[in-house]
Amino acid sequence: MSTDGELFVKLRESAESFAAAANGSAKAGQAALELASGLDQDFGRYARLESSLKSLDLSARLIDLPLQLAGTGETELALSVARSFSFLAVDEMRGQEAVILARAGRREEALALVASNLEAARAIPVAEAKAGDVYRALGEPEAAEAYYLRALAEAREPSERAEAVVRLVSLFLDLGREGDAAAILAEERNRRAAPGEVTKKTVGRNDPCPCGSGKKYKRCHGA
Repeated sequence: MSTDGELFVKLRESAESFAAAANGSAKAGQAALELASGLDQDFGRYARLESSLKSLDLSARLIDLPLQLAGTGETELALSVARSFSFLAVDEMRGQEAVILARAGRREEALALVASNLEAARAIPVAEAKAGDVYRALGEPEAAEAYYLRALAEAREPSERAEAVVRLVSLFLDLGREGDAAAILAEERNRRAAPGEVTKKTVGRNDPCPCGSGKKYKRCHGA
């Protein structure tokens, strides 16, 4: 049986192998899984490792990895990495898992995971934004917009608001809705200039769903 010291040395070696691999490569994916095996979902163990290797920017690289892998066609490897490191940022990584499934054409699996993620969400704005990403990947922009608006409504941190706004602007531009993109950016600038006045339109759970179904949001894309 390895001592704690021996295990830590092995973890450092695995982390350094991961960091040395090209971003998004299959080699990086395999190295990440080897690292995950040693970490065994132990966040305290991971925190100690990360603290000793600050120059590697380990967390950011691990969180970015699943979508990078999916972008190169390594779908199953991407899913394995997302699942193995869900303990780092559960809503982000489970959301990525759903996006990867959607991009792979596995609609039912993706939507089932979206429902599960929203039910168990710890960071609601993150889960809502990822749900929007899934619907966008599935080619359903109305539903994506509904979730992005909900993410904006639920945002409590500036970074959460910024990410929701970026998603909405990107979606609007893709749809040729330049006016809507400009309007939301203008509203955010006004909001920052007058933080006591919130003018951004949000979607309440009892409001009509923006997807146009006629149902309340909570009975449709907010379910």
